[in-house]
Amino acid sequence: MKLLYYNIFICKDGQKTSYPIERLIDFINNGTPLERTTVVEGKTIFLSKHRYPNQGRSAGGRSQDGSEYETSNRSLWLGKFLDDKPFAGEIGSDNLDEILGDVYQPNTCLFVSDSKLLIMEYNFNGPRKLQIENFLTKYLNQNGDSQYTVKLIQIVKPRAMNLVSASDSIKSISITVKNDNFQILNLFPNPGNSEGVLERLFNGPVAVSNQYDVNETTVVLKKGRMRRNMNVDDVTNILLLLDADSPLLVSAKVSFLNPETNDVDTIDLKHDGFYTSNVNCENLTGFEYLANQVTSHYYDEQGSNKNAEFHQYLGEIIHIEVNEIQFGYPTEPTIEDDV
Repeated sequence: MKLLYYNIFICKDGQKTSYPIERLIDFINNGTPLERTTVVEGKTIFLSKHRYPNQGRSAGGRSQDGSEYETSNRSLWLGKFLDDKPFAGEIGSDNLDEILGDVYQPNTCLFVSDSKLLIMEYNFNGPRKLQIENFLTKYLNQNGDSQYTVKLIQIVKPRAMNLVSASDSIKSISITVKNDNFQILNLFPNPGNSEGVLERLFNGPVAVSNQYDVNETTVVLKKGRMRRNMNVDDVTNILLLLDADSPLLVSAKVSFLNPETNDVDTIDLKHDGFYTSNVNCENLTGFEYLANQVTSHYYDEQGSNKNAEFHQYLGEIIHIEVNEIQFGYPTEPTIEDDV
């Protein structure tokens, strides 16, 4: 499970405030299932599960299953209902049954309120940054002349693409794209003289995948056992043309010889330049298990290493009283209106 890291603020007229995010989360958690559901950008977002914020730690100061490490922390599932419904079946059988219920893709989230931090599981089909901002903002009543919004700022790190450019050897490139409405210009918006090469590289495999009703296509360029290496300059130029924020891009993994360590490293350009971490969840998907894993990973393995990240914004944060902001459950648009 890949985790993304954001600083999170409730803003007043665009200015970051000291308002504790757990108060907003608690208000939403206390609503009915319908009150915890709203439509954002035409997508139905639902806060489905959360756990009681009971603080607990082991005698050695490590995290404790079923408990939050800090009293103000909040763990929850925030997800999106999908438009496309997959089929259920069995390996080795021709029997496929359409899933009758609404398909829901949750992101496991840990809000570390005192550090203005959101740690969120990455799911390609789950809600994105802007959808989460808009979802949470819908529960802030807009009273008087001020406007209140929720803002997420993804935590950055140095781009590894710079190391790829300086590498003497690129071992492999694996780019996975969504087939639905695929167009090369949506993935490479400014291809220049490389447009013809990129079309040959992607359009054929995507067409074959669509013929067999496959949802995604992976294109792999790999160095074989021959001594000849990939042309680093040519490959780098193509990678620099890639729009990492494209909704069509699932992943863009590059394995290369790191010039700083002389080791072979693999990066995903989808998240290059942003701080991420990975948790081994052994293919288990239950909410309580994943919530425990995220908390344990951040506090026991990572040493809560991003708690001070929000300090860079201290000069911008204004203090507001907790009674200044009022909450309310969204009434428009309703779920029925969206259907």
